[in-house]
Amino acid sequence: MSQPYLVGLDDSRGRPLISVCAGAAHTLASTALLCRQQSLDEPATRALEKVASGPLLRGISVQRQSSVEFSERRRAEDAQKLQKKAIKSNMISMFGAIIACEQNDVEALKVVIDKNQFDVTSAVNGNYEIYPTKWSLLDIAINLNNVKCALLLQERGAIESFQFNTLEKRKAAVAEALQISRAKLSDLKKAPHSRDHDKRISSLQIHLSLLKQMEDFLEKTVRPKMLQSVSVEAISHSRALIQFSYKEPQQSIILKFRIQWSDTEDFKNVLGEIIEPRPLENQIILHNLEHGKHYFFTITCIGANGESKPMVCWPGRIEITSFDDGDQKRETWADRIEAMNRLMEDVEKHRQSLVWQRVFPMEVNGKKRKNGFRELFSASTKLSKHVHHGVYLAALIYTEGKVLVTVDDCVPIVPVDENVTTVSKDDHHWLIKMSMCWDQINGLMDVNPTAYSNNVSLSFRNKLINAAFSMQEALGIRNIGHVHYMPLVYDNCFFLLTVRFIEPSVTFQTITLRWMPFNKLLRKKMPTTAIDNMTKQLLNILNFYEASQIQLQRGLYVGYLKLHSSLNSIRVVVPDVLPSMLPFTRVRDNPHLTKEEWKWIKCIDMNETFYATKAQERIHSDIAHAIHRLLNELDIDPDLVPGTRLYHAEIVQPDDNTTVLLILPRSDDVCSVPTGSSKNTEYIESKRQCNSVPMPVFDMIHFLTYQTSFLTSYCKLSIFLEHFVMISQFEQRKCLLENDSKVYRNQAEILNEFQKRLEEIWQNARWISRVASEARDKHVKVSRNAIPLTRFMTALPRNPEEVRKEENERESFRRVQQRRRMRSELLGDRLNSRDESDTDEEYEFVMSNDPNPRSNGFLKSEQPRSALNSPQQSYRDIDSVYRRRRKVSTDLALALSNTSLNNLNGIEEKNLTPDRPQIKEDKIFLESINVIVGYECQVPKGTKIALSVTQSTEAGEVVNFVVEQIAKSAAGSDNDITLSDSSELCLVAAVGQRERRLKNETIIQRLDRTWLRGNFLIRRKDGFLNAEDIANESLV
Repeated sequence: MSQPYLVGLDDSRGRPLISVCAGAAHTLASTALLCRQQSLDEPATRALEKVASGPLLRGISVQRQSSVEFSERRRAEDAQKLQKKAIKSNMISMFGAIIACEQNDVEALKVVIDKNQFDVTSAVNGNYEIYPTKWSLLDIAINLNNVKCALLLQERGAIESFQFNTLEKRKAAVAEALQISRAKLSDLKKAPHSRDHDKRISSLQIHLSLLKQMEDFLEKTVRPKMLQSVSVEAISHSRALIQFSYKEPQQSIILKFRIQWSDTEDFKNVLGEIIEPRPLENQIILHNLEHGKHYFFTITCIGANGESKPMVCWPGRIEITSFDDGDQKRETWADRIEAMNRLMEDVEKHRQSLVWQRVFPMEVNGKKRKNGFRELFSASTKLSKHVHHGVYLAALIYTEGKVLVTVDDCVPIVPVDENVTTVSKDDHHWLIKMSMCWDQINGLMDVNPTAYSNNVSLSFRNKLINAAFSMQEALGIRNIGHVHYMPLVYDNCFFLLTVRFIEPSVTFQTITLRWMPFNKLLRKKMPTTAIDNMTKQLLNILNFYEASQIQLQRGLYVGYLKLHSSLNSIRVVVPDVLPSMLPFTRVRDNPHLTKEEWKWIKCIDMNETFYATKAQERIHSDIAHAIHRLLNELDIDPDLVPGTRLYHAEIVQPDDNTTVLLILPRSDDVCSVPTGSSKNTEYIESKRQCNSVPMPVFDMIHFLTYQTSFLTSYCKLSIFLEHFVMISQFEQRKCLLENDSKVYRNQAEILNEFQKRLEEIWQNARWISRVASEARDKHVKVSRNAIPLTRFMTALPRNPEEVRKEENERESFRRVQQRRRMRSELLGDRLNSRDESDTDEEYEFVMSNDPNPRSNGFLKSEQPRSALNSPQQSYRDIDSVYRRRRKVSTDLALALSNTSLNNLNGIEEKNLTPDRPQIKEDKIFLESINVIVGYECQVPKGTKIALSVTQSTEAGEVVNFVVEQIAKSAAGSDNDITLSDSSELCLVAAVGQRERRLKNETIIQRLDRTWLRGNFLIRRKDGFLNAEDIANESLV
């Protein structure tokens, strides 16, 4: 992801000028800001409307009554004409869509839909308009079995209507339409003839033929094709997500899905069933599943007049559990927000008490805001143009491509204190919290600003409050934005900058402010050097502000914790494009971790002997690949990887849609001390596209992005309690009477108790400080909280019985597929009319394959040896396997026995490769290639032979294997095998009109991708042009 704003040079005006361009990240940030925007400006908006509708602005533009009536009548007539035109255009476009659906012209239908933008679910007109049952475009396409048109309509949001949701209803609707159309045709034939009359008869006859086709199609039983793959996973304590993919190209219409779940693998005890219409996205969420139980799921495709076989969702058995099941109850965000709300209620009750109202009577009196015509012109007096010395509050208010500036073409600036040039970190952090709740400012103001002049902290914060109130009055809005985490210091000027994005439609009460394009502002020369330097930093501030508003997408992530320490702060390393989160990488889309998935980390850490399940293998592989990718992106020194740890004492969940697993460096490297200047550390992090922010600032940004309501409540309470604790203590020291001192001491104690409760809630929510302290502790045993990556990256052991069972299932399924393919090739058209699901009657359910196959583990294993390392040894191994293999079914054995050389002469291309097994002890993942016979032998030229090759298979081994297969097919099952001489043959790779002869020691997998995508053929070495119909040779 790039930065929200990018700077470039624009040469369109003859000379290079600075140009600012907004990217995709700005769109995400602005959307998040508008959704998260607090409704603090409603009073200002109402005041503006009151001024605009007041007597001063009335009567500026008055029209005669007659002209008003004429204009209204004219507008009504124009609207009526436009409505009639839209209805006519819609009717014409609907008629064109009907014709496209009837003729199965998907391109024409797509053009009509894209051009006219009409509702694809609405009822159609034309010949279908006279029927009592309302037809839609999807109904027409389904009843005619026009697959492409139906798929296009489903992609555009069309769904099956209630009047056609069963096969009986469809048949009844078609029969009803036939009866009405035939009666209408007979009436038309009795009427006098004319040219238009004959056109109607011809059109109705064509329509009747289409209805007859619908009737014939609905009488058949057509099973839709099964899905390509289906997977299921638990996504919460009571929900499961089913994701699927279709076989491409889609050749059948799927209207609904039937989903069943059971607690047994054979589905004899079905616990539940739902029927869902085909979703736009290829996923279905199941709700209200019992927590703690395991389930098996099947999905069945339902078409207009048939159903597919049920397909078992991969990986088969899943558990509806959570990683924290059985552990102590974890505090969730709902618990923290509830505790915060209880505290707010208690504080509010105390504020409404009689004692509080008597002790702090000035709270409700605050400064009253002035609204009037004079304020439109006097607002500019509060803003500063020339700044030379002191602390100032500046506001960066911007919208799409524009910035709010004063009449002096600079951002609004209000002085805070021109006698000081620095702000303490406590006061700056207090102002950051204050910027989260500007609506509370009236309750903190005092009518006597000199009352606390003796207290430095109270006096300065009171000046900050007054400056913020002056900025609110000058801009006419209450929410003036969030304070930037870092103050801007230039010479003797100290700027506290607030940033806020607002909608372009928002207007301001004063005429001394205006919008200026951002490009123009950056080119302007400011009144003073300090303001000029601040203006040049606005782009970086905007990028940080908008990037910090973007949330992570829903999913499971791996984050890397790295800290930098200095004399006065600890800083957290964050990515430039997303400073609200640690450096991260995505693991998967599902953020939920089940108890089964999380159990393997505990077992690895405790060195327990266990066997991994399918779910544990998958999550292990996903996390291992993600860690490897993250360490590479951060350019972590490989020598430091062995000490890196996976933290498992706590899983970070910023919200319900995000889960983060933390990677910790060695305890000595978690928090590094800069060896040189801070700029050197910043340069090193910038090369990794990272930055560092103080830890309290990271907490504020993180919670603002993921838990806005929680942070807002915390800031309101913290500001209120801290302010009045300081006032109570200050007033207590000033009291001369013991009773007054006791009252203020009592109030301070109550407020301190509230502060303790608030701080406890806040510390429980601050996960990064808790994890960082544990990660830095050298005295804590590592095995209690984290596991070294060297132990984590090792491959997980699997149960031999499960492995054997899966291999048997794959072997059985592969034999069925091989038998089906051989039948189809040898028996021809006699099997083409049968559906693929009917050729395998011994399977009641079909098991889905893994939709995203991954290798087990992360570390590279040894390269597996080839199945054909030694030709003679390979021949003996293969022969023994063939002799041990049980015979195939009767039909396949009969077909193979009849495959003699005489029968081969009439077949152009046949697969002569027997069902060859993989070498299980090496766990080789073979890749299949087709080799064409290009020389005179017992089989015709052009015969294709399929075989599997490994990463070390050589060309000579392929030649020997093909010669053996040809000899076996020619000898039959009872005769001895006689091998021909293979020394005169060679393997050739052909691409287009080019041909490359391979040496016997050439490894197939090491060829260039271009040659791997071509054809492989075997011919004689002296027959250079023997395969000229395939390619021309280029000697290599």
